[in-house]
Amino acid sequence: MTGFPLLLDEDVQLVLAQALRDRGHDVVHALEAGLKSKNDSLVLATAVAQGRAVLTHNVTDFLPLASEWARLGRDHLGILVAKQMDVKALLGRTTRALAERKPADLLNAIVWLT
Repeated sequence: MTGFPLLLDEDVQLVLAQALRDRGHDVVHALEAGLKSKNDSLVLATAVAQGRAVLTHNVTDFLPLASEWARLGRDHLGILVAKQMDVKALLGRTTRALAERKPADLLNAIVWLT
């Protein structure tokens, strides 16, 4: 598969994974990756190991986690953050954000899907 490599956090609706794959993106949902109820550090580490950015609604945990990784000198491949919204709106915002960037542009970046 080609397209943007992305791991959707467990809090993102599963249907979004297929919708993004239908648009050519290399997307895996946390549930598909066996990450149900796993801690966010493991989710981020798994994304990095698979060469993926993360899309999450979990600002409370992922922003401090990104800061911790920066302090430790650990790289991640980007964290896309969005408030909870309907799937169609999130699909549009995610698709637009991915179209505007290359995976390398997201190294250690936090992107707000507003």
